[in-house]
Parts: sequence; structure tokens; C-alpha cells
Amino acid sequence: MNDELLSWTDDTDLPATPSSAALPPWKLLVVDDDIEVHEVTRFVLNELQVFGRPIQLLHAYSGIEAREQLRQHPDIAVALLDVVMETAQAGLELVGYIRDELGLLECRLILRTGEPGYAPELSVVDQYDINDYRTKGELTHTRLITMVSTALRSYRQLHAVSEQRRALESIVRAAAELMEERSLAGLAAGVLAQLAMLLKRAVDGIVFIRDRSRSGAAPENCIVLAATGRHAACLAQPLHLPPDERVLSRVMASLQRRQHVFGKDYTVLYVQASTSRQEAAIFLDSGQLPATLDRALVDVLLTSVAACFGNVALVERLLRAQAEIEEQRSFLRTVIDANPHFVFVVDRQARLRLANRSLAESFGLTVEKMTGQALPDFMTDAETLEILRDDDRSIWNGQLKRVERELRWLASSGEERWFHIIKAPIRSSSG
Repeated sequence: MNDELLSWTDDTDLPATPSSAALPPWKLLVVDDDIEVHEVTRFVLNELQVFGRPIQLLHAYSGIEAREQLRQHPDIAVALLDVVMETAQAGLELVGYIRDELGLLECRLILRTGEPGYAPELSVVDQYDINDYRTKGELTHTRLITMVSTALRSYRQLHAVSEQRRALESIVRAAAELMEERSLAGLAAGVLAQLAMLLKRAVDGIVFIRDRSRSGAAPENCIVLAATGRHAACLAQPLHLPPDERVLSRVMASLQRRQHVFGKDYTVLYVQASTSRQEAAIFLDSGQLPATLDRALVDVLLTSVAACFGNVALVERLLRAQAEIEEQRSFLRTVIDANPHFVFVVDRQARLRLANRSLAESFGLTVEKMTGQALPDFMTDAETLEILRDDDRSIWNGQLKRVERELRWLASSGEERWFHIIKAPIRSSSG
């Protein structure tokens, strides 16, 4: 896919940035055995919005309650932890539980203590995976807001990196799975399934394909390869048949521009097969791609999809060629088996590569049993065998181009029969 095919087009009806009410809140866990600390924190942060998102406060009054909250809410962004609760080390033990047992490495941990002597700052920061250390006395209204906002910024950056890493890992796995597909329909269905996994939601989608080398760009030349959700009834139908007119206009716009197209309630992804004249449009009737999904990652997936479409096209051509070869081979077998004369081909090692039914029956064998065997395996007449070998050596050495002789052949019944033998070299495609 070239740069042009990787361009993105936003439709004019693309909506403005969603309001904060549409965005999920940041989850912030307050862990302290002092009720007043919870009340003050709630008073300061209750109306706060950070990066357009409100804050949802979760409360725990002991290390045990904190563990339960963390198990129920693994997406907690920031935890404000008191050091001294049911024990002098309860907060520090909770840090180890969060990092080591739950594996929550993105969550920002801030220790707040009213008794710094129990946990000296330098030793705590050195020994524990925490992100900030404060005494409760220094946390004024402004400093608390600043500290939480800074922690959320850090969490957002880490979470974005982790999401992109997970998405990239998913794309790598998807590419490997899609490369195993051997049919266009199977590949198209796999693409929709992988997009649903990448978007973390079910999709109402359709995959159209068009061969640009055939009869123009009319909608009826596009075929539905796969469809899910509300569009499942469109499967294996030409593009002009889907009941929703907007599908037709938006898919055709993507194909004509050879670009992705985005609207407020749909997405069309364009794919140009890497080794053929085929192109595809993937219509997703599930709103916009999430803002957390880097469009560059989508392009990585679609580049793999383009290679897969090209691969499937080559595989289908190969399968058609193999079918034609098998048909020709079957026809040749029919012709050879109908011949009452002995027909056989041997290689330099005197192995039978081809034999007809007449020859096999003369030795009381089947064609399948004889094929691949050497002449001495079934021919017991040493004199006749040596004559055949001498003729073969003369042909392989280039001394003779054709051998024609009368030869005695001893059948499996012991009957002596005479045949007119004609032998000539056959050169295979591999030499």
C-alpha cells in the first residue's frame, strides 16, 4: 500500500470532541483510617476535572478494604495510601500487593503519612515502587489538586503506551492468523473478527471486494464477502443490494477516493491488495474509532490485511492451476489406461514413474502398486531385464535417441509373449 492509500478522510459531519459527560471518570482510591482525611479529599476533588474527565472517588478505611477495592477496580488510576493504619507498615505492604500480586504497574501510588518517622521518605522511595511521598500537613488544597493532576497525566501516558503495545501485539497475532486463510470469504470474516478484538466491542460490519480490472467501478461489481451484526443479511450480495442507501454512498466514496472515510456514526477502511487488482472496503457501522486507538496501528493492521488479500489471490490462482493439472492428469490416465499396449515411463534409477493398466495386469499387479517400484522388483526375467537396462543406459548416455526392438516378455502366468518395444527419452520440466 502506498502513501496515497494510507490517507485518512474525515467527513464533514464528524462531531466535535465529546463532552466530559461522555468520558469515563478517573478512578481514584483513597486509603486511610481517618474519616476526616476522606472528607477533606472528597471536598477538594469532588468537582475536579482533569483532561476533560471527572474523578470518581473510591474509599477504603483499612488495608483489607483497599485490597477488595483494587480487586474490583483494576483500572484505578491513582491511589492515595496512608502508611500507618491497622499496622505501622500496612500502607507499605499494600504497595507490594498492588505491584507484585495484582500486577497493577500503571496505577500511580502516592503515600500520605501523618507520622513520617514510621516510614522515612528516602528509604521508602528507594525500596518501594511508589510515585510520590507526602506528609498530610503539606497537602494544601492547591498542592493536592496539583499532585493528583500530575499523577493522572503520568497514568494517562503510561496507559496509552500500554494500550498501544497491547494493540500492536494483537495486530501481530491477527496478521499471523489471517495469513493462514485460504479463501477470500474466510479472510474477510477474519478481518471483521480481528477488528472487533482490536476495538474491544462487537461490530456491525461489512467487507466488500471489487476487482478493478473487471468492467468498471459500478456498485454491482462489488461483492459482499463477510457481514456481521445488523448487516448479516447482506452476505454474498452485490453492493447495490444492501437496504441502507448510506452504506452504498459511503463505501463507493471510499473506493473512488482510495482512502479511509470517517463519519460520526460509521467508519470505512480502504484496502488495496498488494499483489492483485482487487480492492476492499470495510464498513463499520459502530461509530468512530476510539481516540485511544492510534490510527497508525490501524494502518499497520490494514497493511497486513492487504498482503493477506494478495496472498489469498495467489493461493486461489495456484489452486485453480492445480485443479487444471489434476484434470489433465486424469484425462491422460484415462487415455493411457484405455491403450491395450504397454505404456510406461522409467527414471534413471529404473523406477516406474508411470504405468498403464495393461502393463500392471500382465504382472498381476495394480497401477498404484507398480508406480514407484524399480523394474527388478517385479520383473523376474533376468535376460529381458538386462536388455531393457542396456537400452536405458544407451539413451541416458546420448548414444541412442530411440530404441525399437522385438522383446520377449514373461507374464506373471508364466506365458511367454513377444512385444514390439519402442523407447525414447522424455525430459521433465526439472531436467
